Amino acid sequence: CKKSLLEHQKWINHEAIHLPLIRIPQDLKLIDKGFPYLIGKNYLPDHIYELAEKELFSTQNNLFDLCLPIYLIENDEPIWLDRDDTLEVVRWTISHIDNKPMNQVSTSSVLSHFYESISSLENYSKTKGLIPGNVKKKITLTTFPINYQAGSVVHLFDYQPKNIHSDILYYVQQQENADNLFSLTSQKIDLVNARNIIPGHSVQIAHAQKNPYSIRYIFPDPINEAGWQIYALQMIINEGFGGSEGIYHILSLKEQVRVACQTFIEGKYYAGKMNRKEAINYLRKKAFINIAEAENFIV
Repeated sequence: CKKSLLEHQKWINHEAIHLPLIRIPQDLKLIDKGFPYLIGKNYLPDHIYELAEKELFSTQNNLFDLCLPIYLIENDEPIWLDRDDTLEVVRWTISHIDNKPMNQVSTSSVLSHFYESISSLENYSKTKGLIPGNVKKKITLTTFPINYQAGSVVHLFDYQPKNIHSDILYYVQQQENADNLFSLTSQKIDLVNARNIIPGHSVQIAHAQKNPYSIRYIFPDPINEAGWQIYALQMIINEGFGGSEGIYHILSLKEQVRVACQTFIEGKYYAGKMNRKEAINYLRKKAFINIAEAENFIV
C-alpha cells in the first residue's frame, strides 16, 4: 500500500500532466494511524450483517436512555420483564413526539416550512462557525408531482461537481391526505435539511466544485456522501441545535436503527432465511416504524 502510494506520488509529480507538486506525509506511520483499512473477511456480507445486529442493540440502548425521561413525564415507572419492555418505552416516546400538534406541518405550508428550516440551520451553522462563510449557493425550493416516484420525500439535484455557480434544485414531494398533514414533522424536516443542505450535502458539493483537482469527483460517491451527511448531522446536533430536550438526538438515532435493521433484513430476507411477513414484523418491532413504512422497505 505504501509503495503504491509513493509510486502514485511520483507519477503525479513527474510523469502525468503538469500540476503543482504534491507532498504525501513523509512519516507514513501517520497514514497507518489515521486511515485503518480493513480487507478480506471483514467485508464479507455475513460479517457486515453481524456488525449491523450488534450496532442495532447498542443504538437501541442509547435511544432508551434518551427516551426514558420523556416517557416518565406522562407515565409511571415501567416494569421490565424482557427486551420488549425497553423497546416499548422507545416506541411510545417516538410516537409521542411525532403526534404532538405543535410538531406537525400542514401540507399547505410545506415549502415555507422548508425555507424557514434551511434559514435556521444556516444561521445556526454560521453562529457556531461550523461551515466556512464563503459557501454561497442559491436554493430553489419546489414541489414534484404526487405521482412522481423519487423514492424519498425530498430530492436534491446538485450532483455534478463542475460548475461553482450552479443553483441547488430542491424538490419536495407534493402530498394529499385526509388530515392535510405532511408526512414529516418539523423536527424531521430539520434533520433532512441538515443532511441535504446545511451543513450536509450541498456544503460538501460546493467545496468539491471549488477544488481544481480530479479528487472532486470522489465527493458524490454514495459512501463518501453518506458518511459526510451522518457526520454533518451529528455535528450540528452536538453543538446544541434543537435545544436540550434530546428530541433531535432521539430522531437521529431512530434513523440509525432503521438503517441497521434494513441491513440485517437484507442478510436474512434476500437469502431466503426470512419471509416477507417476518421481515415486515421485524422492522415494525425493532425499527419503530409503521406497517406502511415497513412494507415500502421490503420489495
